[in-house]
Amino acid sequence: MSVSDLLAEMTALEGPRSDLSSNELAELDRQWEAIKSGERTIPHEEVAQWLQTWGTPVFRLWRDR
Repeated sequence: MSVSDLLAEMTALEGPRSDLSSNELAELDRQWEAIKSGERTIPHEEVAQWLQTWGTPVFRLWRDR
């Protein structure tokens, strides 16, 4: 199952359908293939810490953190 197929199924379960373009689906597939081939990913803990700043004065965009 591709990432795009999984996302389509998950989205269908969550509510109104939101169609993604073929380019968006292709980009999700490309990203997933890169991850499977060993491309560096961001550790969960780092993302979780950043998410905790949302809505606070210390929040910064991901690229500016």
